[in-house]
Amino acid sequence: MPGRRMLGTPRKLAALACAMALFEPALGGAGTHRRPARKGQHHPERPARRTARDHGTRGIAEEHVHVRRGDTLESLLAAHGVGVAEARPWIAAATAVYDLRRLAPRRGLTLRFDRATHALEAIRYEMDERSLLVLERTAGDIHAERAPLPYFTEVKGVAGRIERGLREDATGAGVPARVVSELADVFGWELDLESDLRPGDEFRVLYENTRQAGEAAAEPGDVIGAEINARGWELTAVFFEDDDGHGAYYRPSGEPLSREFLRYPLEFTEITSEFSPLREHPILRCPRPHLGVDFAAPPGTPVRAVASGTVVEAGWVHQLGRSVRVEHSGG
Repeated sequence: MPGRRMLGTPRKLAALACAMALFEPALGGAGTHRRPARKGQHHPERPARRTARDHGTRGIAEEHVHVRRGDTLESLLAAHGVGVAEARPWIAAATAVYDLRRLAPRRGLTLRFDRATHALEAIRYEMDERSLLVLERTAGDIHAERAPLPYFTEVKGVAGRIERGLREDATGAGVPARVVSELADVFGWELDLESDLRPGDEFRVLYENTRQAGEAAAEPGDVIGAEINARGWELTAVFFEDDDGHGAYYRPSGEPLSREFLRYPLEFTEITSEFSPLREHPILRCPRPHLGVDFAAPPGTPVRAVASGTVVEAGWVHQLGRSVRVEHSGG
């Protein structure tokens, strides 16, 4: 994650580091602990109330906004294409319930737009860890109300021993695939979870689950603590987030584990061609530069940007096929 910094003291990590004790007694076990949702985390929301206004035929689009220090509702709406005149009645309606002129960092804010008309249809803002401000467009005006959060977050811990591989053993122990994938990002610069682990090595992971009220199924969230023991070498990562919502993974000593760039953009089965200033072209059969890395992966494997950036091109590129070009700050 961009904007990482060293912690001033390891004491700030104590709460998360101590939480690892949830699954310390025995391997192969799992524990669950409910806690309030972390600020700034976005979750499934209750269905919007029916309004008298007809939506476009393309439905509703949601924009989840990460609130930072100094943000105002006006500035965030403007950044999403809502002008001052359109924003004014929304802010006026909110004042009867909550003052939105100054937003608290790390609180969740969701904007809903009509896909066809691009008109703002609803705003949801987490006022605190129990309450949600709901603003919705009705036939005549903007309706505002305070509502309970429709979800809760639980912290779950799982531990196990490597027999076949981290992916197989962790998912077999009940760890969601998304969480296993995140472990590869957390530890990616320290060890290769596909090839560096051996039978007998151990893993522990602490992650969030979010549940809708009244529903049994949970949506896996972020990894907040993890530990890998590889042939006696212990590697521990805990997540720390500051008041502005900047988060990263650190060792218990305070040394950062996270880097600004992911090591790989996807979970691959093998590297089929390395970066090379000169290699034999597989089709032309003559020496040519290969200014990239080719990965083999199963169809449907998610491809991620290795760092925050701007998509400047997406489409079919000659010889490359379907491509997405992302520009990162600093080149």
